[in-house]
Amino acid sequence: MQISNKAFFKRPIIGLLIKENHKSRLIKKQKPLHKHIPLIKANESFNLLMYFFAMTDITIDKGYVLGIYYDDDSKTWLEKDFPLPDIIYKLFPSKKSYKTDVFLKVIKKLGIKSLNYINSFDKWQLYNDLIKY
Repeated sequence: MQISNKAFFKRPIIGLLIKENHKSRLIKKQKPLHKHIPLIKANESFNLLMYFFAMTDITIDKGYVLGIYYDDDSKTWLEKDFPLPDIIYKLFPSKKSYKTDVFLKVIKKLGIKSLNYINSFDKWQLYNDLIKY
């Protein structure tokens, strides 16, 4: 499946990056984590395309992400292929690792913006990043 045309969706497309185990929990238990609920509710007023996904869910060569969304008709959380997000918001702490380094290179190459640090950071690094503005 090739999902390359983002024009059909209201922009920006938001991908909420979650851990693999949070993804399985969402599908199996059909209940988001408490900390995810404010984001879900906030998006109701904006009505943007927003989905949950894990690092391993991006299929770069085909231009899509296997994401989880809430289906209003069936009242369940389902998996579906979505276009790559314009923005990623990471919802869990992580340490620098090979896996996250590769992921960062991929999203940078694709021009996807991140609202927060994908890797953990220190206050000095944050200061140096913000002082530029």
